[in-house]
Amino acid sequence: METTDSNNGVHGVLSTGRARSGQFATTFALAGLLQLMCLARARGEEVRADFRHEDYREEKGRVRIRTDGLFLDLSLKPWLNVKGNYIYDAIAGATPTGAPPLPGEKKVDKATIDDTREAGYIEPTVKWQNHTLSPQLSYSKESDYESVGLSLSDALELNEKNTTLTFGISHTFDRVLPNFGESIQSTQQKDSTDLLVGLTQLIGPNTLATVNLTVGYSDGYLTDPYKRVLFRDFPYNPGQPYTVWPE
Repeated sequence: METTDSNNGVHGVLSTGRARSGQFATTFALAGLLQLMCLARARGEEVRADFRHEDYREEKGRVRIRTDGLFLDLSLKPWLNVKGNYIYDAIAGATPTGAPPLPGEKKVDKATIDDTREAGYIEPTVKWQNHTLSPQLSYSKESDYESVGLSLSDALELNEKNTTLTFGISHTFDRVLPNFGESIQSTQQKDSTDLLVGLTQLIGPNTLATVNLTVGYSDGYLTDPYKRVLFRDFPYNPGQPYTVWPE
């Protein structure tokens, strides 16, 4: 059994080859970022680039998390801006499965964690009259989860730019992939749609008031494939102190 978080956290089993491919992807993305920066500066365009590296470790090697992130903000025209982001996450370690220790023992059962996640998005922003349109395409992939997201938002400025109405819609096409420790044997689909309506009002030189309303709908495989239910003295497994079944 593996662990997971509420935001499709990393889990599962990862081969050495995949880890090397993730490191190569990080190097390739950094090289592409530097090339874009050089081209943009040659054209006199405004460029902002950030690189982030995080390394988290716990005692006795229980969990180690490494994150590398690249961010690019490119102003091509007064009315056109493009942002992009690429993230590479790697996690390794061990964690309790949640099952109690066997009779006469004190140690609990543990599962190893070894996985990577690669994710990114690209978002152009177009200004047209008093509208600011922002379409976005995002992608995320790990050993047991894949997600593709599409979204579009529009910020409408009114009242001499003192009032802003925001409208947005997004849809994600997710796939839960079979992996070690899961209760599923085949790929499961999940679709989610969200709507946003917001209002931002300038009250004073340093004060803004914002009200947002969001509505979301999800359909498909919505449970956690790693969740288990523990039964003690299960009648179909005599002699065992407990049995664990998918939720």
